[in-house]
Amino acid sequence: MDIQKSRERFERLPKIVEKIKRSRLNFSKSLNRYLISSMSDDDQFDCDVVNGAWYAFQEQQKQINEIKAMAESWINQDYTHNSDSTDIKIQQMKDCGRDIIRKINGE
Repeated sequence: MDIQKSRERFERLPKIVEKIKRSRLNFSKSLNRYLISSMSDDDQFDCDVVNGAWYAFQEQQKQINEIKAMAESWINQDYTHNSDSTDIKIQQMKDCGRDIIRKINGE
Protein backbone atom coordinates (compact mmCIF):
# COMPACT_ATOMS: atom_id res chain seq x y z
CA MET A 1 0.00 0.00 0.00
CA ASP A 2 1.41 3.38 -0.88
CA ILE A 3 2.08 5.99 1.78
CA GLN A 4 -0.81 8.26 0.74
CA LYS A 5 -3.42 5.50 0.99
CA SER A 6 -1.89 4.34 4.25
CA ARG A 7 -2.10 7.83 5.72
CA GLU A 8 -5.72 8.18 4.55
CA ARG A 9 -6.59 4.96 6.40
CA PHE A 10 -4.71 6.17 9.47
CA GLU A 11 -6.54 9.50 9.46
CA ARG A 12 -9.91 7.71 9.51
CA LEU A 13 -9.19 6.17 12.93
CA PRO A 14 -11.62 7.86 15.37
CA LYS A 15 -9.07 8.87 18.03
CA ILE A 16 -6.70 10.19 15.36
CA VAL A 17 -9.48 12.23 13.72
CA GLU A 18 -10.30 13.73 17.10
CA LYS A 19 -6.69 14.76 17.86
CA ILE A 20 -5.97 16.10 14.36
CA LYS A 21 -9.09 18.27 14.42
CA ARG A 22 -8.77 19.43 18.04
CA SER A 23 -5.14 20.49 17.68
CA ARG A 24 -5.36 21.52 14.02
CA LEU A 25 -2.46 19.27 13.02
CA ASN A 26 -1.08 19.41 9.50
CA PHE A 27 0.80 16.65 7.76
CA SER A 28 4.20 17.41 6.23
CA LYS A 29 4.90 15.06 3.32
CA SER A 30 8.55 16.03 3.23
CA LEU A 31 9.01 15.19 6.93
CA ASN A 32 6.46 12.35 6.97
CA ARG A 33 5.06 13.64 10.24
CA TYR A 34 2.38 15.87 11.71
CA LEU A 35 3.07 19.45 12.76
CA ILE A 36 1.18 21.77 15.08
CA SER A 37 0.04 25.27 14.18
CA SER A 38 0.03 26.54 17.77
CA MET A 39 2.35 26.26 20.71
CA SER A 40 0.01 25.08 23.44
CA ASP A 41 1.10 22.14 25.59
CA ASP A 42 -2.13 20.26 24.82
CA ASP A 43 -1.61 20.64 21.08
CA GLN A 44 2.02 19.53 21.42
CA PHE A 45 0.87 16.47 23.36
CA ASP A 46 -1.70 15.58 20.69
CA CYS A 47 0.94 16.07 18.00
CA ASP A 48 3.37 13.76 19.81
CA VAL A 49 0.68 11.11 20.28
CA VAL A 50 -0.40 11.27 16.62
CA ASN A 51 3.20 11.10 15.37
CA GLY A 52 3.91 8.10 17.62
CA ALA A 53 0.76 6.38 16.41
CA TRP A 54 1.65 7.22 12.78
CA TYR A 55 5.09 5.65 13.21
CA ALA A 56 3.58 2.50 14.75
CA PHE A 57 0.92 2.36 12.02
CA GLN A 58 3.61 2.48 9.32
CA GLU A 59 5.63 -0.28 11.00
CA GLN A 60 2.53 -2.43 11.29
CA GLN A 61 1.74 -1.78 7.62
CA LYS A 62 5.20 -3.07 6.66
CA GLN A 63 4.42 -6.37 8.41
CA ILE A 64 1.01 -6.54 6.76
CA ASN A 65 2.62 -5.97 3.36
CA GLU A 66 5.04 -8.85 4.02
CA ILE A 67 2.16 -11.16 4.96
CA LYS A 68 0.23 -10.04 1.90
CA ALA A 69 3.23 -10.79 -0.34
CA MET A 70 3.52 -14.23 1.23
CA ALA A 71 -0.17 -14.93 0.63
CA GLU A 72 0.14 -13.76 -2.98
CA SER A 73 3.08 -16.11 -3.49
CA TRP A 74 0.96 -19.01 -2.22
CA ILE A 75 -1.75 -18.12 -4.71
CA ASN A 76 0.62 -17.73 -7.64
CA GLN A 77 2.84 -20.72 -6.85
CA ASP A 78 2.97 -23.38 -9.55
CA TYR A 79 2.57 -26.61 -7.59
CA THR A 80 3.30 -30.09 -8.90
CA HIS A 81 0.22 -32.23 -8.37
CA ASN A 82 0.72 -35.75 -7.06
CA SER A 83 -2.79 -36.76 -6.08
CA ASP A 84 -6.34 -35.55 -5.60
CA SER A 85 -5.61 -35.11 -1.89
CA THR A 86 -2.67 -32.85 -2.69
CA ASP A 87 -4.81 -30.86 -5.14
CA ILE A 88 -7.38 -30.24 -2.39
CA LYS A 89 -4.68 -29.09 0.07
CA ILE A 90 -3.16 -26.80 -2.54
CA GLN A 91 -6.56 -25.29 -3.30
CA GLN A 92 -7.20 -24.78 0.41
CA MET A 93 -3.86 -23.00 0.77
CA LYS A 94 -4.62 -20.76 -2.22
CA ASP A 95 -8.07 -20.00 -0.79
CA CYS A 96 -6.46 -19.13 2.54
CA GLY A 97 -4.06 -16.76 0.75
CA ARG A 98 -6.97 -15.07 -1.02
CA ASP A 99 -8.84 -14.73 2.29
CA ILE A 100 -5.80 -13.09 3.89
CA ILE A 101 -5.49 -10.60 1.04
CA ARG A 102 -9.22 -9.77 1.13
CA LYS A 103 -9.04 -9.18 4.89
CA ILE A 104 -5.93 -6.98 4.57
CA ASN A 105 -7.63 -4.94 1.82
CA GLY A 106 -10.72 -4.50 4.00
CA GLU A 107 -13.03 -6.44 1.71
